[in-house]
Amino acid sequence: MKPEKKQEYIERVLANAATGYTKISVYNCRYNCFRFKEHIRPTIETVPIIDLFCDQLILPAYSEGKKPSKISHKKRQFQIMAAHLALASIHRPLKFSRNKQAFTKYKILSHFIVFVVDWLLETGRIEQLKGKNFETKGSGWLTCICPTEKFQKELLSKVIVKADPELKPKGNLIIRKGKRVPAKDKNDKKKQQSWGWKKKKPPKKPIKYRDNKETKALKERLRKFNSVNSQYRVAISDDKRDIPITTDLYVVFNEELFKYNGRMHTSSFGYLNIPREDRLCLTIAGEKTVELDYSALHPRLLYVLRGKQYDDDPYEAVASGKVARKVMKKILLASINAKKLQSAVSAVSTQLDDDKDLKSAFTDAGYTVGSLAAEFIKVHAPIGKYFFSKEGLRLMRLDSQIAYGVVEHFTDQGKPCLPVHDSFVVRQRDEDELREVMQSQYGRVTKKYSPDNRIYTCKIDKK
Repeated sequence: MKPEKKQEYIERVLANAATGYTKISVYNCRYNCFRFKEHIRPTIETVPIIDLFCDQLILPAYSEGKKPSKISHKKRQFQIMAAHLALASIHRPLKFSRNKQAFTKYKILSHFIVFVVDWLLETGRIEQLKGKNFETKGSGWLTCICPTEKFQKELLSKVIVKADPELKPKGNLIIRKGKRVPAKDKNDKKKQQSWGWKKKKPPKKPIKYRDNKETKALKERLRKFNSVNSQYRVAISDDKRDIPITTDLYVVFNEELFKYNGRMHTSSFGYLNIPREDRLCLTIAGEKTVELDYSALHPRLLYVLRGKQYDDDPYEAVASGKVARKVMKKILLASINAKKLQSAVSAVSTQLDDDKDLKSAFTDAGYTVGSLAAEFIKVHAPIGKYFFSKEGLRLMRLDSQIAYGVVEHFTDQGKPCLPVHDSFVVRQRDEDELREVMQSQYGRVTKKYSPDNRIYTCKIDKK
């Protein structure tokens, strides 16, 4: 931008700010907001409620007595709008551009959304937030909105939201990831550093694959899981909040299908993307939940592969205390995936640098990563062949098979069950059933992979 035009732009922005036109900086909405994503939609069960609201209020206001065209298309747009507003809050507002050209990138959404927003603002159903609502590098001011309590009670509290992985661009229920993409040239390296790739490793490149009987069967299971779970409104609920979240699952394999990884993950706004503390506040259809967890699952599975039942706590056998336990979990994972002890120690030390509170408590307890790692390997010599073997992804494959069986048991009965890798969230009334199913599925999978083909057991904890 030329100096004179830049000065003119600054003066115009300041003049608009003085009249209250431009949103003055309260917080940076570029990082605190979310934008329209067409794969985020309401469930089939809640669509009639949204359509009724649209028929009675939105369309009459839009047409002003005339019959509007493409009614079904406008209803679909309002359905997507309602799903997004159900997820939005003052802490996580929805942002969008009022520019007509900005809607050309969407398949369904059009400029009709701007009319809906204006109408909702006029009727007091949403509010517009002040903020630095820029799109990129300070250009392209965006509108940030969130629903009012009135609109929440009137409609949004009845909406259950889906984030279907199959509706995403290039989306799929099964994702096969390859190796991490290295920087190609100096410019790419500079970009990686500016994007924070120095601390966070570059993303893994997806690999295309052809569907076969196994992938088709797994996709059908996932569709069944998603269909049942999406019938229930799942939310983070406490005295101050009632934030709905999505439950749609997809599976990730690394490099080779049905060999490495296979764990289930959630899409946008999913329950797996929230902090552990918030999971304790989850409700399913307004009912309180409980989360049961396999205690020290991976070390116990390694003992199973050696044909041994391990009943003691594998972490307490090395060192006691919550701090030491947290670090030893990191040590175990690093020791299995690293090539040598030094690499594992370095990886864990880097993770501790990112968690200053844990590092401080760990240091105050008088531990060092190197000594604790060496002691862990010494105490668990019977499974020593798996250390520095890069077998971590194979272990994830085993625990994913257990998880499929647990979730399927509940969804076959039409009951919700939310897998969190090696733990599961269900309604409190289903706690005893979950404990029983987790033990039986652990026995089923361990019998299949143990050298002596016998059923093993695992301690189950309540979080």
